[in-house]
Amino acid sequence: MGEHTNPRAVHDMARRDDAEKIGRMRYLYEVDVRDPALYDLVINTEKLSIDAAVELIAGALQRPDMVTTPASQQLVTDRALASRVQVALESSPETRRHRITVEAKTGVVTLEGTAALDEAVDVARGVVGVSDVKTQQVDIPPIPPFVA
Repeated sequence: MGEHTNPRAVHDMARRDDAEKIGRMRYLYEVDVRDPALYDLVINTEKLSIDAAVELIAGALQRPDMVTTPASQQLVTDRALASRVQVALESSPETRRHRITVEAKTGVVTLEGTAALDEAVDVARGVVGVSDVKTQQVDIPPIPPFVA
């Protein structure tokens, strides 16, 4: 944008962006992306050179237990579809203020929430890859009266 930046400003911008992404993943998926248990391979790039890290990754990908299976591919496809539907719901003025949980399995999307499910069904049907939409109404128990 024609502005001059210094390394410190770029570093701060990257840190803020990382923090926003960490928060978004925690909100949408209830995971901490910094948890090494989420990953098949974790490489400390402060200890290894880029070339050594590439060799480790290439070697790991040659192992038979790292081959993509149809089940793992379907899991990725389902999660990607659920994410696209969640984004569509968050972008829609009719559904964005409601907390609606999204699950997907082989093109069938299940929406779970307390309100705006009819509108959410319409939004979800507009997402490419959705073959059917199911809903589950969540009932909120009444708040007991305050006892002093």
